[in-house]
Amino acid sequence: MNKCSFPIIILSLLSLILIGSCDKDEKNMVHIAGTVFDPALNIDVQDASVVLLAQTIVDGTWSTSFSKQEETTTDASGAFKFDLEFDYNPAFKLEVEKTDYFDLEYEIPTADFVNGTSFTKSFEMYPKGYVSLNIVNVNPVDSNDVITLRFKDWETSCSGCCFSGFFEFTGDEVNETYECAVYGEDSYMIEYFVTKKDLGTTNYSKNFDLDAFQQANISIEY
Repeated sequence: MNKCSFPIIILSLLSLILIGSCDKDEKNMVHIAGTVFDPALNIDVQDASVVLLAQTIVDGTWSTSFSKQEETTTDASGAFKFDLEFDYNPAFKLEVEKTDYFDLEYEIPTADFVNGTSFTKSFEMYPKGYVSLNIVNVNPVDSNDVITLRFKDWETSCSGCCFSGFFEFTGDEVNETYECAVYGEDSYMIEYFVTKKDLGTTNYSKNFDLDAFQQANISIEY
């Protein structure tokens, strides 16, 4: 055998070992990717914080709670990606946050992974619009005056959101300010019912448009 063939054989073996090692590493990887889009403004959501959490083994058993694994931010096209070692996690969770947007949370069962290792999904994230609602009883009759209000057709419940049900104020000296958030870039109606002695109950409504990231100052006098 030609002596020069020995280095070639050794290099070939090293290449096979490295290739095999890379294949093995790739088979032990989990890939989680996605994009975040704002359907109200029709834009990609960039610079959003994306946290990946997973259920892990605690004291020898699987925990039903989630612990933080990695964190990243979305790029200019709203995209993000995580690559991590496969650890037989029963479920993953994504938490997405950005100032002036409603938080997004999504739990990923391992059954949603393609071939057990890859998950990709597009997410929608909605911009906030802010409401400052001032309620004043300008024509009081007595302490039994009642006003009941709601944001009509607003069903979402979340931290800081406008309450989706009816809320009520009673008395002849009502002067209250209620601040909350709804989806920006949309139209809304506040429906309210006023009850006063000898006048019965009267139904009113007030409509307003709300741009994304802006505040609507609404006054209701009764």
